[in-house]
Amino acid sequence: MTNGEVRTWYRQRVSEIVKLNLEWTAHGVALEVRARRAWQTRHDARLEARSMMESIAEVNDLGERDRRLYGSPDGPTFDR
Repeated sequence: MTNGEVRTWYRQRVSEIVKLNLEWTAHGVALEVRARRAWQTRHDARLEARSMMESIAEVNDLGERDRRLYGSPDGPTFDR
């Protein structure tokens, strides 16, 4: 996949969080649990997208950016 295709895949995956949240709400899932599930879904999509990227240099650049912004190469934690 090209990086553009990976980005499209990532955006589609993340857009599903809205539907999932509606389902969780309908099932009475508590707000914090829904928030943690949404964060985990996005985090997992971020890592999977990076594993699909063709350019290791670009993956490393994203990791460095995240390290500067969030203190972790894998992006923000739930608490940050």
